[in-house]
Amino acid sequence: MMDTNREFVLSLDQVKVRFTPEGKVSVIDSIQALLDTDNPEGLWESVKREHPDILEHCESYDFHNEPTVQVMDTKGWARMQEVLPYYLDGMN
Repeated sequence: MMDTNREFVLSLDQVKVRFTPEGKVSVIDSIQALLDTDNPEGLWESVKREHPDILEHCESYDFHNEPTVQVMDTKGWARMQEVLPYYLDGMN
C-alpha cells in the first residue's frame, strides 16, 4: 500500500518530477520532463504573465532540503496542457 502522506518522485527520461503528498506536481519539473526545454523557468514566467488565471491552481511548496517551488493541482495542469502547445515554437 502506498503511503499518501509522503512526497514522491517520478523519473521521466532522467528528469525527476516531484509530487506533494496531495498529488500536486512541481511546475518546473513537469515542464522540463514534458517539453525537454533548456529554459523551463522562462517558459513558466511567460505562461504566468500571459495566462494569470493558471495561478489560481498554484501554490509554493517546500520539498525537504530543496528550494521552495511552485506546484499545481490537476485542474491547473489541465489548463497548462491547453496553453503549452502555443509555446513550442519559442522553446530552446
